[in-house]
Amino acid sequence: MKNVKNTHLYLFMLAAFCITTLFVSCDGFKLPEVEGVTVGVSGVWTSQEGSVSREISSSYLGRRIRLEGFGFTGLTAVYCNGQKASFNSSYTSDNSITFTIPTTTPIAEEMSDTTSVNVIKVVTNHGNANFEFIFKKTSVITKVSNSLPREGDVVTLTGNYLSTTTEVSFPSSSGYVDATEFNVINKTTVTAITPPGAGGVSSGSIRILCNEGDTVYSPAYMYYKKGIFLESFKESYMVTTPSNGAILSDSASIAQATGLAQNPDTVLVFPSLAGSIPIKTSSSSLNSFIKWYPNPALSAMLKKAGSEITSSTSMTDLAIQFDLYSPYSWSSGAITYRVNKNYSGATSSVIYNYIPWSLGAPYAYTNGWETVTVDFSNFTGLSLTSIGTYLTSLATDTALQSLLGFINIDANNDGHTATVMNQFQLFIANVRLVPTATPVTTNY
Repeated sequence: MKNVKNTHLYLFMLAAFCITTLFVSCDGFKLPEVEGVTVGVSGVWTSQEGSVSREISSSYLGRRIRLEGFGFTGLTAVYCNGQKASFNSSYTSDNSITFTIPTTTPIAEEMSDTTSVNVIKVVTNHGNANFEFIFKKTSVITKVSNSLPREGDVVTLTGNYLSTTTEVSFPSSSGYVDATEFNVINKTTVTAITPPGAGGVSSGSIRILCNEGDTVYSPAYMYYKKGIFLESFKESYMVTTPSNGAILSDSASIAQATGLAQNPDTVLVFPSLAGSIPIKTSSSSLNSFIKWYPNPALSAMLKKAGSEITSSTSMTDLAIQFDLYSPYSWSSGAITYRVNKNYSGATSSVIYNYIPWSLGAPYAYTNGWETVTVDFSNFTGLSLTSIGTYLTSLATDTALQSLLGFINIDANNDGHTATVMNQFQLFIANVRLVPTATPVTTNY
C-alpha cells in the first residue's frame, strides 16, 4: 500500500522548488514592489493582420508587436530604447500588450546611453520589467554604381543601414549567384566584386542579407538590357551625334581609348581626343551633345521589354540610365539630360543636370564605368502618368527631341563657378529605359 501522506509532501516540496527556481532564473522577472505582485515579459510576437503570429527577437521600427508575460494590469508606459510608445488599453490585458514600435525609436548605433540599448521597458503602477530586444531601421539600397557590370567589376551599393550585411547576391539566369568578395564600408556603403554567372539573360535586383537574415533588394534595373534604345548611336531615330565626338565599336579601339580592360561593346566619346573645354556663357550653347526622337526610340524598346515594362507602367517607376566613364576627374560643368531639347533654362522642369559635386564630391570615378540614373520624377514639368500616355503625347509633336550632352557652366545657378577644363574626355554607352520598382520584402 502506497504512503499517500509522504507522496503529497513530496509533490508539495517539488512544486515549491520549481516555482522558486522559475522566479530566480527567468529573464524579465523581478521581485515585487507590491507584495504578491510581479511584472515580467516572457516573449515578443508579431501582430500583423493577415499573417501567422510568430515569436521574434528583433523588429524594424513601425511594426506592430505583442508582448506576452504577466502583471501588465496597471500599465502606465512602454519604452523602446528609451522612446515612449503609445498603447491602447483595449489591446492590453494582464498577460499581453499590443502596440506599434515608434518610428522615432533610436537604434543601438545611434545611442550614447547604453543602459537602455536594445531594451523594451514595461512600466506599471506596481513595478517595472525590462526585456532584451533588438530594434532595427529598414535597410535600403537606393543606388547601384553599375547596373550592367561584368565579371570582376567592383559594384558599389549605396543606401542606409547596410552595416549588418552578411551576404550579397547578383541576379543570374539560374536565380541568384553569391558574391564571394564584398566589403561593408559603413552603414551607407557596401562594395562587391561581380561574380561569375551574374546577369546572363536575366535581369532583376541585387539582393543582400542583413539584420539576422532579413532580405533587402536594389531597384530591379540590374542587367536590364531589353531597355537599351541607344547602343550603336546609329539607330534610325538618332537625330545627331556630336561633331567633336566619335563612335567606337571595335573592342581594341575602345580599350585603347579608355585604358580599361572591360568596356561596353559600343561607346560614344567626346571630344574624340582629350583636350580643354572652354566655359560656356549660355545654357543653350552646349559643349557637346546627341539628340534623338523619343517616341520611336521608347516605342521600339517597349516591343522587346516583355512584362517588366508595359504601356501601363507608371512613369514614376521608370528612369533613364546610361553608362559613363571619364579617365579624368572633373569639378566643373555638368552632364545634362533634356526630355525636350527646346528648353534651355538651367532650372527648367524638363531638364536634369548631373553635377557630381552637388551630390557630394567632384567626378572621380576613374576606375571604371559608372551608371547614371535619371528618374522621370526629376522632371516636374511632365505629367507623371503611364509610359503609354507619355508616348501618345510625344506622337503629336514630331519636332520634339530628347538630348544628352555636356555643358561647362554653372548649370543649376547654385553659385558654383565654372572653370576652363584643361583635360577632359567623356565616354557614354547604353542609353536605356529601366524599371525602378523595388521588390517588396516582408521582413519583421
